[in-house]
Amino acid sequence: MKKFLIVLILIAVIIALFFLLRGCDVDKKSQEESAEELTEETFDVDMYRDSFVYANTEFTCEIVQNPDLADDEDEVKQILDEAYKKYGFPTDDDAMMIEILDKYENDSEIIEEIKTNVSECKQL
Repeated sequence: MKKFLIVLILIAVIIALFFLLRGCDVDKKSQEESAEELTEETFDVDMYRDSFVYANTEFTCEIVQNPDLADDEDEVKQILDEAYKKYGFPTDDDAMMIEILDKYENDSEIIEEIKTNVSECKQL
């Protein structure tokens, strides 16, 4: 239970850092407009499910294995951006990233997968 809470808190911190470091200061109206634009395109958030798990696992493992990194916001941002880019996320499109994060950040199945993967990397 304690490990689960730590992983859950770490995921929440990751998401918060992503928004803070990316400067996502988007108002509700522009989010709705962006969502309408995305609906018109053939953007499928579901295709990022596994990538979301892998990228967040990689990022979290990096922070768990090197806890001093958490103190360096620039380094954390760089690691997070690299992980998302590695797994094909549209990191240059804040609206798409917000939609992806909104879909998966509170999904209990995904959180459990990340938790399992992170516990494996702790053993290394």
